[in-house]
Amino acid sequence: MRGPIVSVELCEIAKRRGRGFVSTLLAAVCLWAALPVGAQAQSWFWPWDGYEQRRPGYERERRREWERSQRQRRQDQQGQSKAGKSERDAPKVSEGPILAVVSLSSQRINVYGRRGHLAESAVSSGKPGHRTPTGIFSVIQKNRHHESNIYSGAPMPWMQRLTWSGIALHGGVVPRYPASHGCIRMTHEFAARRWDLTRIGARVVVSPYDVEAVGFTHTVLPVPAMTEKPADVVASGQMGPPALEVAATSSATVTGARLDSGALTTTLEGPQRRARAARAAAVAIARAAEAALKPAQALAKKTSVAAAAARTELKRAQRGQDVAEARLVTLTKRKTAKPEAEVAARKIIDAAKARLAEATEKEARASAAATAAVQAAKNTQLKRNTAAAQLQATGSALDPISVFISGKEGRVYLRQGFTPLMDAPITIRDTGQRLGTHLFKAMATSEDGSSVEWLAITVPDTGSEGRTDARRDRHLQRAQEALDRIEISPAVLAEISNRLWAGSSLIVSDHGLNHETGRGTDFVVLTK
Repeated sequence: MRGPIVSVELCEIAKRRGRGFVSTLLAAVCLWAALPVGAQAQSWFWPWDGYEQRRPGYERERRREWERSQRQRRQDQQGQSKAGKSERDAPKVSEGPILAVVSLSSQRINVYGRRGHLAESAVSSGKPGHRTPTGIFSVIQKNRHHESNIYSGAPMPWMQRLTWSGIALHGGVVPRYPASHGCIRMTHEFAARRWDLTRIGARVVVSPYDVEAVGFTHTVLPVPAMTEKPADVVASGQMGPPALEVAATSSATVTGARLDSGALTTTLEGPQRRARAARAAAVAIARAAEAALKPAQALAKKTSVAAAAARTELKRAQRGQDVAEARLVTLTKRKTAKPEAEVAARKIIDAAKARLAEATEKEARASAAATAAVQAAKNTQLKRNTAAAQLQATGSALDPISVFISGKEGRVYLRQGFTPLMDAPITIRDTGQRLGTHLFKAMATSEDGSSVEWLAITVPDTGSEGRTDARRDRHLQRAQEALDRIEISPAVLAEISNRLWAGSSLIVSDHGLNHETGRGTDFVVLTK
């Protein structure tokens, strides 16, 4: 039925507008009908990818990927995700922070944990015209089933956002060459595994070519500030990590330690333990305040109801007395009133006065109790609000800190949980020389919290030739020289040391604060 109808319509158009238009329209219809089904479907489900769509088999590949993502979504919704099951069965879990390094030249991603290199996989970055920016980023949002709000709702499963302007890591087609619109595509299997391992705030480095994260030490890098444990904690024996057993003949002396029966027990605690204790205290206070609020409000309501009832009884007693007195006045005006009636009326008045006095006293007590209970409820509400505010203020107290030293601005910035804490001037010697862009990531904290293990990585502005080992040594030398030129004031260093543990990072760069660094983000440094 479709063919004859179209033919009649085209004939009518031909009569009105001429054969040239009809011929063009027929050619267009025939061309569309001759296209493969994958190409037709792709035009509906996927954004235009320019030259890449001219590659043989591209439409079929993208259509298959779209169908796979939809099937994966349905399986996940039913709790039957094969990727999720295999990951839960045998996950390769990192026991600490994660650092991901993406190389645009080799189209590879390497993931590091506290025990070193964890995994490697192929990626597909932005193609010409949609270049993936290089620099230092962090994961600021995660979404298992994300759809692009820029490219016609294209599926971006296992999405980990790096910038609010549209750059993210996600699962997709990985043809081993730049093919995306700026995002970094990973295979679905690797994207699912990394999505489960990564936390909000995890660092991601995008480099123009292969770079390696290596262990690093330097005197400028801060160390955690150790303080004495509270006396009650020490007395109760809650010393945190197990005591270090030492031989009886050992002559070792340790600052801030206590030797009891051959066991060496530290009396110091690090910033992470202090932060956890402060957070636990804030949680306990907030819970206690929340638990006390409901009974206080219930008591206030109960006493207020009792006071209202007492006031009603008082009014009733007052009206009873008024009626009794009015009746007595009426009797005294009657000349025929009997004396015994007047005596009875006076007795009624006396009884009404007694009830009124009792009701007055009861109302006074009930009103006082209600006033006190209402005020107590208000005070409890205030304490609850204050405790909730304090708890909210400590919401990021357990998050790792980020420090950014900008050679361009000559300042040091500190953030925790995406929240700015401070910024201050900093001294950088030989300002005429470039610092480079370097990331120092604290990957692990010692057992007692007194030190951290650092990984260092240098993000080059452009590509470079030469062996990887030679580049690595040159980058380490540049990172060493950059830290040698930096002087951090004692006040700033103390603020950093009081919040330093595994997961914290320090960035040194010639660049200033990027426009991508804003609310709900960590420091973003774009090198190109």
